[in-house]
Amino acid sequence: MDDVVYELWLLGVFGTASRTAEKLVKLHGSARGVYENADSLDCFLKPAERARAFTSSIDSARRTAEYCDQNDVHIICIGDDGYSALLREIPYPPRLLFLMGNTTALNADIPLCVVGTRNHALYSVRVAETLCAELVAAGVTLVSGFAHGIDEIAHNAAVHAGKPTVAVLACGISIDYPTGSVKRRRDIIDAGGAVISELLPAEKTSGSYFRIRNRIMSGLSKGTLIIQAGERSGCHITAGHADAQNRDIFCVPPYDIFDKSCTGAVKYLRDGATPVFGAEDIIIRYVDFDFDTPKRDGVTHIAKTSQTSRTTAATSKDGATVTETEAVLDLSSYSDDCQKIIALFDSENRLFPETVMDESTLNSSADSTIDNAYVALMELEAGGVIRNVPGGWYELV
Repeated sequence: MDDVVYELWLLGVFGTASRTAEKLVKLHGSARGVYENADSLDCFLKPAERARAFTSSIDSARRTAEYCDQNDVHIICIGDDGYSALLREIPYPPRLLFLMGNTTALNADIPLCVVGTRNHALYSVRVAETLCAELVAAGVTLVSGFAHGIDEIAHNAAVHAGKPTVAVLACGISIDYPTGSVKRRRDIIDAGGAVISELLPAEKTSGSYFRIRNRIMSGLSKGTLIIQAGERSGCHITAGHADAQNRDIFCVPPYDIFDKSCTGAVKYLRDGATPVFGAEDIIIRYVDFDFDTPKRDGVTHIAKTSQTSRTTAATSKDGATVTETEAVLDLSSYSDDCQKIIALFDSENRLFPETVMDESTLNSSADSTIDNAYVALMELEAGGVIRNVPGGWYELV
């Protein structure tokens, strides 16, 4: 507890992300060492820090520690095992984190920061809801800033699935911000997630805190996903931190290249950010999974195969009974047109497009047969069931 108290005193004097504090800790060996040499710090301190150094008491730090202990607030120091290994790697990581909820959420297997504008388009809502649901279903832990808009959609996707998510606050952990969000915090905690802050518990929000908060969001994560960003969006701050921290950047391409409210991601895409059209574009970066998404139903189907097996008995020449395993296509998730097309493949697993264009094949009118056929062929090809072969024909994969 004593070490934590001195760290709390240090935070009270220097605030967050202080280079001076880091230099002094290296000079004196610990936060306690800095406190014990406070009288000799004058030449290192800015005027505001100098004033706080002589007005901040160790008793105040102890009261903060007691408040946290009495209100289920974990204080995690940078050297603790529960501290995020990824966050520890960034320049000037927070020396302390205040956390309510599940401490193990800080060290998830695939943490991903999700950001986007508060003034989002309806299209972006649909994209965010779909992508976040797919990511959560695939085992990704979503990290975001607990604001309204895209942040809220990301956290809600995890909560609705009963999965952990990490909300990073731009205020002290005892402050109700955004106003009226206490229930949202409780929902995150009940789902196994965590609400965290690097600020002292009673610290109210300010503009500068959002900027420094964003480095934690990206720092906790292996990558940052930008759903929608305008040219002056705060998302650029998070993306800038991610880039400086050598983390991945993923972007949903803008739905309108002439609308400045959604073109903020263009520069990242030009610089090599990964364009995202589905959750698989992100997950495949971190996990060696096979993806099969013939229909977008809000869930990414991972390691799903298009084939099942059927075992049959046969008799060998010597009269013994042997078993043979035959691959059988599982087309239950595909349309009726797709299933009819699969039945047209010949004994060598080949299909020529003109075979499908017979009006009687799909039981549709002449005007719609071609359209329906090509839609079904595209669906099967996208699902990895068939592939187009040079020469203009298809074969079963």
